[in-house]
Amino acid sequence: ALDKDAPDLRPIELPAAGLGELDYDYYVQRLSEKSPNVPLIIEHLDESDVPRAKRFIDEVLKRNGV
Repeated sequence: ALDKDAPDLRPIELPAAGLGELDYDYYVQRLSEKSPNVPLIIEHLDESDVPRAKRFIDEVLKRNGV
């Protein structure tokens, strides 16, 4: 039987930029308010997906005037 109080042991999903549920518009708005010079690091993706992820991030930054 499953213990309903046991910790969830499923692997954590870490999708690449633009493929998950993170609200990047909100994230970059808040980040620019609190730490305007912080670098953004794109990770958890295959090398072949880097151009798509970078375009996504660039579009979010431009859309938010950051």
